[in-house]
Amino acid sequence: MKKLPLSACILAALLGHSTLAHANSQISDQAMAEFKEMRVAFDEGANALGMSAERYADVAQKYERFMTKLAAPAGYHDSEVPDDILPFNQIPAVQEAKYHADGYSPEFEQRLRAEINQNDARLATYLGLTTEQLHPFVKQYAQFVMDGRVMSDNMMGKGNFSIKAMERFEYVCRSECGSFGMTSLDYLHLREGLRALHSGGYYTDVKVVTRNRDGSYHDTAIWRVRMDGRIWRERAANCDNEISCHQEP
Repeated sequence: MKKLPLSACILAALLGHSTLAHANSQISDQAMAEFKEMRVAFDEGANALGMSAERYADVAQKYERFMTKLAAPAGYHDSEVPDDILPFNQIPAVQEAKYHADGYSPEFEQRLRAEINQNDARLATYLGLTTEQLHPFVKQYAQFVMDGRVMSDNMMGKGNFSIKAMERFEYVCRSECGSFGMTSLDYLHLREGLRALHSGGYYTDVKVVTRNRDGSYHDTAIWRVRMDGRIWRERAANCDNEISCHQEP
């Protein structure tokens, strides 16, 4: 079988059937511009993960199918996405965690981490990534979507899936806030608070002010909420990235 060029793979994976139906006819300048920008983004993503652009396109296509399953109404089924890969908010220990308001036993903490790691490993295997590559891929690909550099068949427009820092949320850590991490208890309690602010689409960015247990200011940062409840810290709110400026003055 003749191997399709990368351009065909990307179009098939992400631009939707309506574009493909006209692949042999005239394609609008806007569609071509979007495709070129997506190709540049895919090259960046591939270089960051140390893989070919063709392989990155395959990973992106599979991740889009996973996200479609998260966004679809109840009853939707995609046989290509393994049923044992759960949305973050459906992992049993994550669901149970909300009943532990004051703290987790060491045994529950171990179970919580094990179930999250196992689910991540299943997603990584489906995507064809190592577990070490999974989170960097998800963060970077989410940024491509937020910036409108990847326009998928699931997206009706950039604004629908790119909700940036529309809300402000204040959180007091149960103990001293860590620099970029926090305890599982704090993480999941913060997640519950941010989940209520998710405003639709794949991702929502929220400006989060964190305070230590005594009420003293810790920092302000942008946190990203994926539609299934998975959250991660993006950067300090006034910085381009979390490396060059880890905390607001």
